[in-house]
Amino acid sequence: MILAIDIGNTRIKWGKFSLSQGMVSSGFFSTKEFTKLSDLQAVELAVVSSVVPSLTEKVLSQLENIRTHLVDAQSPWSFSLAVENPETLGSDRLCNLQALTNLPGAVLVIDMGTAIKLDLLEGRERKVFVGGCIAPGLSSSFQNLLAKTEKLKDVDLSVRSPVVGYNTETAIRSGVVQGFASLVDGMIAKFVEERKIEKVVQTVLTGGDAKLVKNSLRFVSQVREHLSLEGLYELGKKL
Repeated sequence: MILAIDIGNTRIKWGKFSLSQGMVSSGFFSTKEFTKLSDLQAVELAVVSSVVPSLTEKVLSQLENIRTHLVDAQSPWSFSLAVENPETLGSDRLCNLQALTNLPGAVLVIDMGTAIKLDLLEGRERKVFVGGCIAPGLSSSFQNLLAKTEKLKDVDLSVRSPVVGYNTETAIRSGVVQGFASLVDGMIAKFVEERKIEKVVQTVLTGGDAKLVKNSLRFVSQVREHLSLEGLYELGKKL
């Protein structure tokens, strides 16, 4: 059994994978409330990604009796890195890409997390990570807006609203959800234009805020909730 752990800024996600069945269980902890890992029975290998150094050792200390790999730019990825200073890359970005190396043509990941990351794989035989972009996240930007505006109140972003809001609540919902959807659609178009990508691009959406924008995006091929965990599992099969 392979245990995949993705330590993010907001959540610690985990998934257990069997070589014969794929993912058999999964869950997450809030980074603020995390105390102890569970469901370690039958785990032979743990593959860990972390973008929160202060939590890395806390998690690794609970895996002392399990063979563990902490991923970085030197891990045996199934793609090449054509970016400057790869050691500074967030390992979650690489894990997302690892899960998609079997897709044909160019592949673009849209990760709607604490930050929004768009990352591009190109190539045929062996894909190459050529770079991407990082923008402020939808939910984190919304919370920052509420913190700095006394009269604006929290709203449920999951409720669908028209683009032209008819009151303050719907105007906020439109600006946040449709605004960030437009940001993503616009960046996808710019990626295709700048890289002169002629064939169909596989665009894969993931991340905690994916559910808020998936029905408002024009250029998304598929939604993969557990993409980073799938990538960790695929990497684990090579270790």
